[in-house]
Amino acid sequence: MTVLGREYPVAYGSRAYFDGAVFTVPQGPFAQIRPHIIAEYQRLAKAVIEERVRHYSSLTGWKAESVRIGSAKTRWGSCSGKNKLNFTWKLIFADINTIDYVVLHELAHTQEHNHGPRFWNLIAQYMPGYQKSRQHLLAVQEKLSAENWD
Repeated sequence: MTVLGREYPVAYGSRAYFDGAVFTVPQGPFAQIRPHIIAEYQRLAKAVIEERVRHYSSLTGWKAESVRIGSAKTRWGSCSGKNKLNFTWKLIFADINTIDYVVLHELAHTQEHNHGPRFWNLIAQYMPGYQKSRQHLLAVQEKLSAENWD
C-alpha cells in the first residue's frame, strides 16, 4: 500500500489501519474491504492535509475559511469563491512535497482566484521549482488509474 509516496508492507488484521510502518487490512475480497481501506486513507489524508494547510497558512498569512477532504475524481483540490478549500483523499498517495504544492496552490487561490501571472508568482515565491511537483501529480494519477483507485 502507498502512503505519502512510499510503499509499505501489508499485514492482515481486524481493521484497516496504517501505523507508520505497516498497512493493516482485514481479510476478504478486495471489493469488500476497499471501503475500509479508503476510510483509512481518508483519515490519513485529513490529518496530513490539515497540518500542511496550517503550516502554509502560518508561513504565508493566507487563510482558508474551511478545509474539507472529499472524493473528487478529477481534481486534487479546489478553492471556492468564499475561500473554502477542498482536497481529495487520494493526495495521500503523493509524496509530501507534492501535497505541499497542492495545498499551496489552493491557498494561493485565497489571494488570486485565477491562474494568471500573479497567481503563479505567489506559488513560486514559496515553492521555487513547483513545476516538478505538478509533473509528479501526473505520475500519481497514472498509478491511481492503474490500481483502480479512481
